[in-house]
Amino acid sequence: MTSFDASSFETKYESGSRSEQSISFFQPGTKLVATGMRAIDMDKKANLRLNTYAEHVNDRQYKAIIKTWGDSKLYSASMPWLCVTNDNPYELQAGRFDGSPTTRTANISFLDAYEKSPCVVVWLSRLDLGCGKNRRLKTEAKNVTRQGFTISHDTWFDTVWYSASENWIAHQADHPRIRSGSYNTEQVRPCNSPTPQTHGTLSFFKPFEKPPFVVTAVSSVDFDQGQNIRFKMPVTNITNRGFPWGLDTWGIPPCTLPLHGILLLIRYEYSLLDWLILSRATLI
Repeated sequence: MTSFDASSFETKYESGSRSEQSISFFQPGTKLVATGMRAIDMDKKANLRLNTYAEHVNDRQYKAIIKTWGDSKLYSASMPWLCVTNDNPYELQAGRFDGSPTTRTANISFLDAYEKSPCVVVWLSRLDLGCGKNRRLKTEAKNVTRQGFTISHDTWFDTVWYSASENWIAHQADHPRIRSGSYNTEQVRPCNSPTPQTHGTLSFFKPFEKPPFVVTAVSSVDFDQGQNIRFKMPVTNITNRGFPWGLDTWGIPPCTLPLHGILLLIRYEYSLLDWLILSRATLI
């Protein structure tokens, strides 16, 4: 029995509404679905308001939700998701943190302590950032121990930040079939020289037996106030040794940031990505 299932949900619609889809699977003991953001096309004239989450989670299905509100206009979005079950040979643990300018950090305790300090990946799942200023926010896991970690998010300069939420996923650090890591656009270009496409190559420190399954999501953003919020993170041509990563936009480049990543999850910050990878064989 597998300990997870993963895929994505994409939608196209406009302002002040939500889009939903029932996702079917068969995972006895499913207890949580972690969601994130992998692509956004949103109008610049209102707050960056976006929420991705799951409703009515059970052993056979859940409802995937992508929602905006107020006068925000969302043209399209893509939401990656990962479900975690009780039958869990990879020792995955997951949760959600809701933050605000008055609640920037929290100490997270694992339900079950790990034998060694695990790897922790965070995804932004909800944003409400003001318009008229650059939209900047980053989230990360710090001080990871066997028992837990500190989750934090922060903004800088004159960004107006109302609220944000993150999903976090922890996994056994030395498991041979699951890995995570990070990368950023500053590895291939300066942060003050944005381009429509920023691409690089990630090599696994140890090859997999087969090409792994890769899920990507945003963990940090920095968008220019004068342009529509547009980005997507293509992950293609995955081999057992690595994959090419990318951060693409269109029109005038909307951000001047770095990329960060993590292997089953990928994250983007200004250009920051997080990724986490699991072997395809675990889906059998």
